[in-house]
Amino acid sequence: MEYIGAAAALQLSLSAYEGETMATIPAPEKSALAILDIFVNYFKYRPGDVVQRHSFNTLWHERGLAAEDLKPGMKFAAQQGWVEVIRGGASFMLTEAGFAKA
Repeated sequence: MEYIGAAAALQLSLSAYEGETMATIPAPEKSALAILDIFVNYFKYRPGDVVQRHSFNTLWHERGLAAEDLKPGMKFAAQQGWVEVIRGGASFMLTEAGFAKA
């Protein structure tokens, strides 16, 4: 019978979690804007400048973004014409539109 008592003690009511929020996942647009910020404000790049994907890694984490947010952000930025994907995603070029958006 000790097992039943222990199981009951482990049950938590849902009200114990009221008011807590789950972690939010950055929207692709937010990630894309962070990418533009890195291009323009960190690297000081201008339209036509190219950056290697691996160059984003450290900066990405410093901004509190998860590694899995980079790909959707870069895809969004490319769809908007803010960056061009080069060599299958190994490099990215900042466009005039991306520079203007930053």
